[in-house]
Amino acid sequence: RKFLVRDGYILLQSEVFMRITNNRKGAEKHLNRIKKYIPNTGIVRILRLTEKQFCNMGLYQAEEDFQEEIVGINHYTSL
Repeated sequence: RKFLVRDGYILLQSEVFMRITNNRKGAEKHLNRIKKYIPNTGIVRILRLTEKQFCNMGLYQAEEDFQEEIVGINHYTSL
């Protein structure tokens, strides 16, 4: 976990980290770095997405949360 934060990963949700890379070569570099730091216990899953795929991600829940009430549902943060 500390390695991911030091390496520029962002906590997307509890125990889910993300990192944006410029291209596939950069993604491969970080994949290899993560492989070196895999813990002895636990599981690491990696899902690679293009920017377009990530932007199409949806979040579905029964009720609006507090932030959606203030900011609105159609706003997002660009990284």
